[in-house]
Amino acid sequence: MERSEILAAMGELKLYGMKAAFDDIMATAVKRQHEPQRVVGDLLKAEINEKQARSIKYQLTIAKLPLAKDLDGFEFDGTPINETLVNDLAGGGFIEQSDGTSWMAMYSLTMLVIAFELAEQYPHYEDVASKFVEHFVYIVDAMNNRGGKDIELWDEEDGFYYDVLHMSDSRHVFMKVRSMVGLIPLFAVQTLEPEMVNRFPGFNARMQWFLDFHPNTANLMDTSRRSEQGLRRLLSIPTRERLLGVLKYMLAENEFLSPYGLRAISAHHREHPYELDVEGTRASVDY
Repeated sequence: MERSEILAAMGELKLYGMKAAFDDIMATAVKRQHEPQRVVGDLLKAEINEKQARSIKYQLTIAKLPLAKDLDGFEFDGTPINETLVNDLAGGGFIEQSDGTSWMAMYSLTMLVIAFELAEQYPHYEDVASKFVEHFVYIVDAMNNRGGKDIELWDEEDGFYYDVLHMSDSRHVFMKVRSMVGLIPLFAVQTLEPEMVNRFPGFNARMQWFLDFHPNTANLMDTSRRSEQGLRRLLSIPTRERLLGVLKYMLAENEFLSPYGLRAISAHHREHPYELDVEGTRASVDY
């Protein structure tokens, strides 16, 4: 059957989820060489998701939600909803977290390693491994360009990672507290050794395709080292230069390094507490 005939048949059978996702699923299947069973499974998932979305929309309509159109008319008491968080979001203020984003990058790399282990016996996990590489690269890119607005969690002036506060008036402020928040980006690191990558030709081909078609993300992998087997790829959040900048603070005794290990907050704030004034409310952090 031609594509148009397939889509027409899906429409007649009211398989709207399959119809909407058909082109994307087929394009991905060709690119990643999916088995027929995988393609059918992806189409069924798309249909299930679409039906669930329509069911939720219908139930909301029947229930005549929303019950309150503004926060003043909503009763938070007796609900599990975080009133402070909702009010902050409604006012347009929120925090881009350096540590939270870094944990997700580390999670992607951990899942990558697990996928490699599984791929030793189940080759279809090569596709899963390539997906987690892509997830990691996208996360690192997001840390350097939040929301496509060139907002970084890295402060070039200090050479450290900070949380960024988005103000209700669209300003963005580095919350310059030197704490463990800025060290957690160092946790997400994994080396793709050539001998390991070469064992998984499907993964290697898909990763190369991703880098070729997303050239702006290629610089997020360090490829400055080679071994006898070939190119070594280092997946990490900080570049080599940024890593040295963070280590300058982490290994300084007047900053993080103490006789008993690393401090959760830099001793720098003993004499230089950080203060922030937000719409008349002053907050401070010291050591």
